Amino acid sequence: MEHRPEPFLMRLMSRRRVQRAQEAYDPGNGQVFAETHCGVTSMFPSWVTATTGSIADLVDFRDPDSVGAACLEQVAIRSVLLQLHNLDHETISCVPWTIGRKIWAQIRRYRLDSLRIWRIFVRAYPDERHAFQETRKIPLLNSTAHYAFDEIVRQVTAPNFEWVTHLTLQDPRLSKHDWAKITKIRNLGALTILGPCSDSLDDRVVRGWSEAAKDGHVFSKLRLVFFICQPYITTRSLGFLRTLPALTLCNLTGCDVDPDQAEDLGWRASFL
Repeated sequence: MEHRPEPFLMRLMSRRRVQRAQEAYDPGNGQVFAETHCGVTSMFPSWVTATTGSIADLVDFRDPDSVGAACLEQVAIRSVLLQLHNLDHETISCVPWTIGRKIWAQIRRYRLDSLRIWRIFVRAYPDERHAFQETRKIPLLNSTAHYAFDEIVRQVTAPNFEWVTHLTLQDPRLSKHDWAKITKIRNLGALTILGPCSDSLDDRVVRGWSEAAKDGHVFSKLRLVFFICQPYITTRSLGFLRTLPALTLCNLTGCDVDPDQAEDLGWRASFL
């Protein structure tokens, strides 16, 4: 028998049903108790789900072009927006773009387009990417917060190239093992590393990237590399970077690089 998925809105609503506490009796000790089911904490870091808007603004939800009571479509879209934390790729991908476009428009209107929601829509509607052609800038500048590098890599990676990631790291304190994890970002288009504090970034790290790129799947979209004030990056790294298939521009300001040797390695030096 063919399995048909539940209606889109019903699948969302079923996840939000509140289970009333049921009293139970324990014959062993004579106690009467009640059980409630609590929701688990989100598995996504806060910076992935952060928005500049709030669902509290939905109290004024209304189509400005309509008159009278809200239509069923408006009520349904509002219900979806109220439960965005339950929305996933499987749920939205079964919705035609004619409806998904209206949902996305209201998400943008109320500034509820977190990185997680943006990724869900981009993946659900690959043929409508023109509607999502925008830059998603995610600054992690909170000096009191600790961001796990593993989590950053996982959240910005798109193995199917639904988007291209431009990664900027300022004064990163990473181990050589952490630097090797950058090869997991298959959709990396630009890499910028700023500041003299990253003393673990050296020619050995770049050589590891070069060797990983030989399989043809790593750094296939990487076009720009900026190493700014990295004293342990020398001319040897230019030889390793030559193996990256898409790389066209390197900025090695403040690195230990000899421009004359760079030309011998196939690079054309340019001074601004």
